[in-house]
Amino acid sequence: MDRRPAQRILGDWGTTRLRLMLVDDRQILEQREGPGIGALTRSPADTLLESIGDWRERELARVVLAGMAGSRNGLLEVPYLQAPADRFAWARAACSLTLQDLNVVVAAGLSCERDGAADVMRGEENQIYGAIEMNPALSADSHLLVLPGTHSKWVEIGDGAIVRFHTALTGELYALLRDHSILLRTGGDTEHSQSEFDDGFRAGVDRANELGIGLVNTAFEARTAQLMDGRSRSWASGFLSGLTIGEEIRGLGGRYRAERGVTLIGDPKLTALYASALERRGLRTDILDGAACALRGLRFLDTTHEGHSP
Repeated sequence: MDRRPAQRILGDWGTTRLRLMLVDDRQILEQREGPGIGALTRSPADTLLESIGDWRERELARVVLAGMAGSRNGLLEVPYLQAPADRFAWARAACSLTLQDLNVVVAAGLSCERDGAADVMRGEENQIYGAIEMNPALSADSHLLVLPGTHSKWVEIGDGAIVRFHTALTGELYALLRDHSILLRTGGDTEHSQSEFDDGFRAGVDRANELGIGLVNTAFEARTAQLMDGRSRSWASGFLSGLTIGEEIRGLGGRYRAERGVTLIGDPKLTALYASALERRGLRTDILDGAACALRGLRFLDTTHEGHSP
């Protein structure tokens, strides 16, 4: 008898957004979004159930979640898995719970120690293991991955395992300087020009490469360029973005041997900015779509996990 493939819900629950996919063994059937863990007005359990909505009327095998769902403020706290760790150890570290009539699997995050300090990630490891599933070449030898975002991750993998990583606060810092500092408040233009942003971005990357004296000592130039040189707000915003990303690359590129080449994983617009900045330093890049990697990682977890209660 012909039987429909079992359906399940796969989700990436970040700080700012919940992304859910109803899938079968072959394809994504439907998608929807909900609030991130950092923007909840109800409990995580109630938020998840409300976001799933009428999907609960279907015959669901399970719900599989990665990201901040496993954080202290999430659905349940799943202990960090210590690096080095491959994707099979990560799948074994997942925890399960029953939420009303739903079997929910929640992925573990990763932790590491480097330079005498701890570092953590939740969600990026799912994209990384998905990338390894998609590209078998990443399972052999050593590779450098960079995942741009609010908190960018520079990740060294070896023989398919995450070995160590370093978080850069680049995205959050840029947003704070753009929206809550004096740097872009000159009372000038308010219309966004992408071409001027791009010109400013290249100038900011080059300035970071040229001076090498740190963001604290160069960021005010975003304001003076508007006041003294007639630059637009769009140009200054791009300049500030280029400075922050350029400083990130300058600081971590040598430490993680970026001259070997960098694989970028993330949103296409953001990875394009990082590719441009890396290439201006003469560094080779490959780009993988973050959403595709996340889906592949969730499918791997779905088929491999040995979920247990924390």
